[in-house]
Amino acid sequence: MSFTSGRLYHQEETMVRYYRIPILLIEFSQDKSFSFQLQSASDIGDDVTPNSFISKLSWLVLHFPRLRIIWSRSLHATADIFATLKENQDEPDESKATRVGVPSEDGIVEDDVRAENYNTYAVEF
Repeated sequence: MSFTSGRLYHQEETMVRYYRIPILLIEFSQDKSFSFQLQSASDIGDDVTPNSFISKLSWLVLHFPRLRIIWSRSLHATADIFATLKENQDEPDESKATRVGVPSEDGIVEDDVRAENYNTYAVEF
């Protein structure tokens, strides 16, 4: 549903703009084995269809090349993944996290990764 509504695209667009390493977590059911239900690479086919999960995921990765995808099979596995990723890292600063993407009084957006690499006025135009 997030793919279909455009919500996921908007979230990724924001993450890529404000975070150096944007991550998408895909969590699937613990009691089912996860697969795309493909037997071989040829099963993907030549057609790109708007309803295909693989097409949507491919499109997302192509549009956001810095995006990293993490697959998790349960809430517990997700907690373990986050704990591992956080090892030897500082605790997050809550006040800084709540300001991400919010312009200051001068109109400057802190940690805008896109601003470092692009002429944001031209991009927005």
